Amino acid sequence: MEDDAPSERSTDGLARYGAPSDAVIDAWRLPRGRQANDRSSEIAASQRARLLFAMNESVAQKGYVATTVADITRIARVSRSAFYANFKDKEACFLAAYEAAHVDVVERIRRAQTPEMSWRERLRTTLRVYLAFKRDHPALSRTLLVEIHAAGPQARAKRDWGHQHFAEMQRRLYALRQAEEPGLPDLPTPIFRGVVAAIEEMAASYVCEGRTDAILELEPAAMLLLEKVYG
Repeated sequence: MEDDAPSERSTDGLARYGAPSDAVIDAWRLPRGRQANDRSSEIAASQRARLLFAMNESVAQKGYVATTVADITRIARVSRSAFYANFKDKEACFLAAYEAAHVDVVERIRRAQTPEMSWRERLRTTLRVYLAFKRDHPALSRTLLVEIHAAGPQARAKRDWGHQHFAEMQRRLYALRQAEEPGLPDLPTPIFRGVVAAIEEMAASYVCEGRTDAILELEPAAMLLLEKVYG
């Protein structure tokens, strides 16, 4: 990223990572002097958001192993001291970025659902929002689906945490189907984890092939998988 003003895409990315919603662009031009003292909490939030955004951008461009703290601070345009005030090391920053993105997509799914939806409509909406999020954020998709495998055991544990969260969402959806169709059997917990992993692997294949922009093509196949398992 060059040293000129950030693009619209970049500022949108910052908003995803918790930058103050009323001052995303200003986060790239921090106030100084007395004004900075008066806005210390806002500056801290902006710096953290920029660091998470920069971590994702660098990992997507260079890979996790090659990314350095210097890369992150350069893209974020903050000092090394600001980095270490927020994160112990590169790994901690990566884990925080993963968690922020996971929370983002979960909130998008929740907002997209309405009480009057049937279980199948909720299932399709959940899948569509997940795939659209991957399509709309290709750098983030590469980081979360591909580069996470190079980030070590703590990253694997964080991914498992995310999978467990998604699996619980799937379990609740299946419970809604059981309520609509009495007599359906209970399913063991690993089934829901397996469904989540299968869909993520399908999405990862599109990302690795450079077809993230076409990832919504997976919706029919993924829905078929879900309906077969839950049927």
